[in-house]
Amino acid sequence: MRSTAFRTSVIAGALALVTASASVFAQSVAGGAYVGGSVGLQSPGARFSDASATATFGATSHSFVPGFFAGYGQVLNKALYLGAEVGYQFSGAELDDTTVTTTRASGKIKNAWEITAVPGVVLSDRILAYARLGFGSIKAESRVNGGLNGTVSADFNTFIYGVGTTYQISPQLLLRGEWTVTDGQEKTVNGLRVQVRTTGFNVGLAYRF
Repeated sequence: MRSTAFRTSVIAGALALVTASASVFAQSVAGGAYVGGSVGLQSPGARFSDASATATFGATSHSFVPGFFAGYGQVLNKALYLGAEVGYQFSGAELDDTTVTTTRASGKIKNAWEITAVPGVVLSDRILAYARLGFGSIKAESRVNGGLNGTVSADFNTFIYGVGTTYQISPQLLLRGEWTVTDGQEKTVNGLRVQVRTTGFNVGLAYRF
């Protein structure tokens, strides 16, 4: 009788411990500060237009883009998440030559930074689906007539949006994948109106404090 009561107490204690551990794990799924790095593929493009309003998009190509990020987020209730993040990406994507009327133009995407809001939904104890929305800047180079007119670097203000998913490997390690679009504001560079745009997919690994 005493043995049965002892076994029952042990089982009840074990179940209580598992339940408490699961509760703590679930609550920490998406909350706290974090830092991380990412790698991905980016498809850059640019639109060049001259005074006659003739415009064409530069040919797009894929480039390998590393970056890093830091952010903070919290679960507002059992399902909703809200966070904010800053990020920086290194690029070197070359844009193919394109002709606007009689002017030959090309360019290069150099790097970008961003500040974004990250609202999301907790799908399970380990999975968070989120959206990304914010602003930033892209540095790009513009070359006209093969560089005979010089190479000009310019910063373009950008609007960023995208979607992604985070998977919690452990209470501290987070794996994520996301698709984003970055639209640059039109700007006059080297006598041409230029607008840059990038789309890409990246995967990242983060450490949460």
